[in-house]
Amino acid sequence: MGKTLNQLAGWLEMNVTFTESEFDFSENGESFYIMEEGADEAFAVCTVDAEDRLMHFEYLDPDEYGTSGSKPGDMPAVAEAFIREFHPDGLKTYRLQSVIDLDDPYLVGYGIQDERYGLDLPGIGFSLTITAAGKVVQFSFDEGPADVRYPEHVISEEEAKEAYMERTDF
Repeated sequence: MGKTLNQLAGWLEMNVTFTESEFDFSENGESFYIMEEGADEAFAVCTVDAEDRLMHFEYLDPDEYGTSGSKPGDMPAVAEAFIREFHPDGLKTYRLQSVIDLDDPYLVGYGIQDERYGLDLPGIGFSLTITAAGKVVQFSFDEGPADVRYPEHVISEEEAKEAYMERTDF
């Protein structure tokens, strides 16, 4: 068993076994079912890439993992601890972009920004789903690459408003 699977077993705080999946949940790695030792059915799945990095992790039935009084402001700390565990340098490149409160769970996203305008680039980075009890029940990582194409001419805010007003029929 690779280093990442051992780390994940420790993070889960239970005795687990990993069984290679016949399905590839990701294009670039090995996928595994995660079962509590002695159990017949998997409670989670994960994918580890060729470099032994966790690319995907997901509980199959996340509703079973409790609720608590955590607040949205607590979620970045939980997410960052998980990211540091499996991608130690990840927070050097990827920055917090969003914490979305769905009452339970919370969706937390870390990503990159384009260099010219500082705009968030969607779909690149870390995505985590965390229960109100602070348990990570879903994690995915996509490192890109980003294909950013800038227009040759950018109009000013005032020009944009004028163009909008000309084309809008009130």
